[in-house]
Amino acid sequence: MAVIRAVLVVAAITAAAFGIVSALPQPTQSDRIAVAVLHVLETHRGLGSEFTIGGRSFVAQCRRLPGRRSLVRVSDGTQFVVRGVHVRPWRPSSQLASVRRTHGLLQAAEADLFGSYRLYTQELALQLQSGSRVETGGGRNAYGLILDQARPRAVLLVDRATLQPVAVRFSSRSLSGRAILSGQRPATEATTC
Repeated sequence: MAVIRAVLVVAAITAAAFGIVSALPQPTQSDRIAVAVLHVLETHRGLGSEFTIGGRSFVAQCRRLPGRRSLVRVSDGTQFVVRGVHVRPWRPSSQLASVRRTHGLLQAAEADLFGSYRLYTQELALQLQSGSRVETGGGRNAYGLILDQARPRAVLLVDRATLQPVAVRFSSRSLSGRAILSGQRPATEATTC
């Protein structure tokens, strides 16, 4: 009799657990794609980008620094230190400084356009952790993952076949920019970010 009760209790607990799990929201196809892209971002690092912002074109190169930071060197001489989702000017230049005076969102745009996989990892993980649905779009050859639901908006474009990041778009009401990412290497290499 005790065995029958124990079996019934286990069956009741199992049925209740199944009912609770079934009631939880299921991940969408976009969520699954975002998790797969997150894996690529965590196991690889970007080399930099060629970006256009405020009507001017630049090249950015990344180098890893101690303390989970990255140094970004821009072709006009500007240097930035990136840590997590924070970007700090290291050596400003006159070209980007002139854009900065006219656009207060420049630092956010620069951060998204530099090609830092660490930054994209942080932004995408925040989207997934907050429960926001990650939107995917793009075209036939790429998925576009929206890294932030609000404005300004950054969209990471990844190759549909490899999920390798290939480009980034940034847009706000007053500023827009685009970047072609320079490629990737394993996360263990020091010349990446």
